[in-house]
Amino acid sequence: MLKELKAYECGEMKIFGTQLITHNQQLDSQPPLFLVEKVIPKLQHLEIGDDYIAMISGGQFPNNLFHQIKAFRVEGNRNKSDNDFQISFLERFYNLEELCILDCEIKELFYTEGDAGNKGTYDGTLSTIRKIELTSLTI
Repeated sequence: MLKELKAYECGEMKIFGTQLITHNQQLDSQPPLFLVEKVIPKLQHLEIGDDYIAMISGGQFPNNLFHQIKAFRVEGNRNKSDNDFQISFLERFYNLEELCILDCEIKELFYTEGDAGNKGTYDGTLSTIRKIELTSLTI
């Protein structure tokens, strides 16, 4: 069983896909290497590059897919302007112990005292994290 997956700069290669097949999808298109629904729930360590930030954090997948992940690393590309990583995505990681975010645009990393509405969400996620690495983030 696959426990660790790193996906960086894979170009046109389709690494992730879903079991959901739309009518617009062509039958001759390249099949993905991994079906998200089958691989992600078993992973303990996931590292993704800027090509997958929007796909993984965009809310396309059920929340329960990320429960087993203990270490998550996301690395943007400082030469691109669309590296907006939504920190609220971390709500899905119930067992996250290590978090590493590099070269991404982050609107807000943690809640402030005036943001009581998100306090419970952030408290739950942050209570399990033991190691955080933040490098070259922009606002």
